[in-house]
Amino acid sequence: EENVQANEKLIEWKPEYSVGIEQIDGQHQRLIVLLNAIHQSLKSGGVPLSAVTERLKVIFQEAAQHFRSEEQYFSHLPEPMAEQHRIAHESLLKELKAALDDHEAADVARLTALIEGYLKFWLLDHILHSDNRLREYIK
Repeated sequence: EENVQANEKLIEWKPEYSVGIEQIDGQHQRLIVLLNAIHQSLKSGGVPLSAVTERLKVIFQEAAQHFRSEEQYFSHLPEPMAEQHRIAHESLLKELKAALDDHEAADVARLTALIEGYLKFWLLDHILHSDNRLREYIK
């Protein structure tokens, strides 16, 4: 039973997450893989906190790169929507950077809460409610 929990995915990719742009979908899938990996490291224990923090840095870099890619499609969106979307991206990057900069406060419980709570919710909510709007405007 313990094994099942250790291998449990935080997020499963579903077809409804697709925004209809291969590059963006691929990046979303990659972010999900990274989040699942860091989640599993925290769940199974035995992974040094420094390794978890390093993985979080990779998520930060991948997210920043992904947001740049996504923002190339913003010319298709109405300006207020594009601006709102950009602000959401900046806000997530600030939150992640704050978590990475705050080394003293980094402990397993806090990182687990960040991954399982904030990042999971943010990514799914963002894909379903913000990124999916791209599909409506690009097609």
